[in-house]
Amino acid sequence: MTLGYLTITVSARDLGNPTLSSEVDVIIYITDINDHAPYFKDPNITISILEESMPNQLFKSQAYDADEGENGIINYRMIIGNTSYFNCFENGSITLSKPINIEDGGEMKYEIEIKAYNSKPYTPGIAGGVQTITVEIKDINDNKPYFNQNMYSFAAKESDKIGTKLNGRTSILAIDKDETKEFNTVTYFLSGSDDSTYFSIDENSGELYIAKPFDYEKQAIFIFKVFATDGEPFAGDQIIANVSANVTVSISDVNDNIPTFTKGCLMFQNVSQYQCIFEEESMSSRCSVNATDADSGRNGEMMYKIKQKVINQSTSDIEFLVCTSNCSVVIDSKTGILKPREAIKRDEEYPVIEFIVEAIDGGIPSLTGTAVINVLIRDINNNAPIFYNQKSTYVFEELDKPQYFHTAKAYDNDIGENGRVIYRLNSNKNGLFKLFENGTLTATKKLEIHNKNDENITLLIEAYNNVPYTSNKLENGTQTMTIIIKDVNDHFPKFDNSSYVFHVPENATVGQVLDNRITINAVDKDFRHEFNTVSYWITGAGKEFFTIDRYTGIIRVAKALDYEQQRKFNLTVVASDMHVYVLNDTYINASVSVAILVEDINDNKPKFTQDIYHCAINEETTGIVPKCNISASDKDKNANGAITYQLMNVQTKECYFPCSNSKENEVFEIETQGIDTKEVEVCSLHRQWSKYKNVDGKAVDHGNPPLSGSALVLVYIEDINNHSPIFDDKEVTYVFDELRHPKTSIQLKLAHDADVGSNGKVFYKLSPVTDNTLFSIDKDNGKLTALSQLKITKVNDGKRTVQIEAYNSNPYSSSTIKNDTQSVIIYIKDVNDHSPVFEKATYNFNVAENTNFGQRINENNRIIAIDNDTSMEYSTIHYWLEKDGNGHFVIMDNGEIRVSKLLDYERNTTFTFKVFASDMHQYKNTTSIKTSSAVINIKVTDVNDNAPHFIKSSYIRNLENL
Repeated sequence: MTLGYLTITVSARDLGNPTLSSEVDVIIYITDINDHAPYFKDPNITISILEESMPNQLFKSQAYDADEGENGIINYRMIIGNTSYFNCFENGSITLSKPINIEDGGEMKYEIEIKAYNSKPYTPGIAGGVQTITVEIKDINDNKPYFNQNMYSFAAKESDKIGTKLNGRTSILAIDKDETKEFNTVTYFLSGSDDSTYFSIDENSGELYIAKPFDYEKQAIFIFKVFATDGEPFAGDQIIANVSANVTVSISDVNDNIPTFTKGCLMFQNVSQYQCIFEEESMSSRCSVNATDADSGRNGEMMYKIKQKVINQSTSDIEFLVCTSNCSVVIDSKTGILKPREAIKRDEEYPVIEFIVEAIDGGIPSLTGTAVINVLIRDINNNAPIFYNQKSTYVFEELDKPQYFHTAKAYDNDIGENGRVIYRLNSNKNGLFKLFENGTLTATKKLEIHNKNDENITLLIEAYNNVPYTSNKLENGTQTMTIIIKDVNDHFPKFDNSSYVFHVPENATVGQVLDNRITINAVDKDFRHEFNTVSYWITGAGKEFFTIDRYTGIIRVAKALDYEQQRKFNLTVVASDMHVYVLNDTYINASVSVAILVEDINDNKPKFTQDIYHCAINEETTGIVPKCNISASDKDKNANGAITYQLMNVQTKECYFPCSNSKENEVFEIETQGIDTKEVEVCSLHRQWSKYKNVDGKAVDHGNPPLSGSALVLVYIEDINNHSPIFDDKEVTYVFDELRHPKTSIQLKLAHDADVGSNGKVFYKLSPVTDNTLFSIDKDNGKLTALSQLKITKVNDGKRTVQIEAYNSNPYSSSTIKNDTQSVIIYIKDVNDHSPVFEKATYNFNVAENTNFGQRINENNRIIAIDNDTSMEYSTIHYWLEKDGNGHFVIMDNGEIRVSKLLDYERNTTFTFKVFASDMHQYKNTTSIKTSSAVINIKVTDVNDNAPHFIKSSYIRNLENL
């Protein structure tokens, strides 16, 4: 291969005079030989791969050789290495041929030597280079742990403490075959089941410990899972591998439960108490107690014993000793059934027998439960009731109705139902008294004396039991009651009539008798003078207007009367039978209703309910004014209180139309007759004349002579929507810049409305003839907004017309009233938004080198750029050439290119430069000038304008020795 060359100039010179010489260049080419061996910059390389990696390229060796060509071509081969796993290709690629498993006989490190060599022979003494590659196999977690057995069994005692280690036939053990500690270290944990919460496990050793106390009676076997994991997650594809095994822990029972009595009626200081009842002198009475023990086997078996309550004579303390033959009650040691040892006599002072029953289990040591037994000896009825007092006397006044005035009291030495005393009356005159079973005596009606025999009453009260006596010799107890009745004033006066009615004119004089034809009279049926003498007086509201004679009952006027203030007096006349004598502060009254009716005279004039009436009416309304009722009242009655209404001071000649049933052009009218209220009628009014109208209302009664009253009626004229909004200018003009930002708004000239309030509120909208995709309008303030950029797309395209409609939200009062419209003409002012565009991106021209100065080169093909702006301001094009056409060409405003400098083909055969076109060149504001360009290629064609010439002026050659 030629590596390079040398150039040598050889000069030959003669010895003539003059000396002649010549020179020649000699080129020497150098060829390469294989004098360099390949070499490695890194002779020792270490690479790492993951265990179980799939076959792929591990590394590519790279050697270097200073030779060139075929001598520099390097080949590679593996001279040392495990060919079962690794291959080396001639291009230096080292590949893995199959996965390596460390646990399946694979090694964790392999050494490979790669030889780099040339195919061409070396010069003597040269050898190829060697690279040593160490391949490290990195262990992965490809083996999960496994337990040495599927089930582990352990035993524990119920009494074992928390923290006690469990021992089984075998220990929990899991094994992981991974090579490295990172992946073969096993960690243990328990499942999250309820059973597993009673235990903990050493995460490193797998030893089980008690974590919660056991209760054999609740659970004797615990089954849960133990898990083994081989480490934390590793980067890449490594995962945690978990396995599990079943664990069973059996709990053995201990005697840790005391026998507990059940069905006790109550608990006292954690001791069950039983209440039993034995019939007095009965041998058939039975009672049972029951105890349970939560332990199993002998630990749960029980026997019962009785301990009798005794008092220690030396210490006076209460003790309970095991009962022998002196106990009145015995118990079955197996069943817990209690029964009398012999017939028991009831002790009235100590009717309850108290003792203790013990329940003893069969555990070693045994545990004992205790219950207190109270045996009540039930009574029999062997005693009759006996009264504490055999006789009793009471004194009452006539008309008394004594309630619960006496309670019979008898005693019975028996108890319960046998000792419950019940009472009854054996004599009761006319059912005048009632005796309750509990012995309470009460009167059922008032006590009255009708004759001498009524002054003394004798009652007999009997006490008895509901339960039959045990002996026929027993009799019920009795008590005699004497009741004395004392005479009292028990009759009241009685009026001849149930009510009285009097008539009196309101102008009656003081002292005038109401009516001589009517007499108030009351009679008392008592016989004694102190109880049948009657006197009168008046009560009730307005009693001060009248007096009554206390002896005769005649009523007179005491004060001036006023029909309008009070037309009727509802009074009460009271008659008393203790006018002269008062005995023991006791007297009886009777009363009767007396109605006094005052007769009217015309002494009141009509009075309106208001001094001023405020009414409202819509303008242009004719007829009744809504809610404009004037009302007057007269306190007199009948004709004196009848009212006629009139309107005074009525304005005229202010209406467009006369009212019905009224005088021509009268604004208001009202009916002339009325009693309570009258409606005001009005003809058409306009609010623009006046907001208010005032009239006087007059009310006249029908008395003789008549009386009258007056009030002012103030009528407010309310606006109606009888005007539409009006635009002052039916057409307005605005100018928008083209491409102005969307949402640009202009404030239109607003419309006005002669109405007021909501009727005069003007709203705006686009009329249906307007394209609502171009503009929107704010209905409240009339701002017109462009929805998109306004763009001129062609000449005479710069005008938009929008029609605006002004309206009210309230309906017009007439269908003839229409919304007003305004035409808005918007002129779009052109902006410079288009750049000039050349017809071509590249222009090619041929020009002869003898083209004259100023001559066009493109007579039939001008340079033309087009600007799509519509205004002359932005569409006039200006051209210029890059670097002035390299100094040889110029361009005219019409796009013609002319020669500005003579051309010479022998110097420049081609010219390439850019032509530029811009708009707005003649205006001062150049910030928005837009420019574009095209490329011009001009090829100069040759003309025969040069004669031949020699390269050298002379040639010398040595012709010797030819």
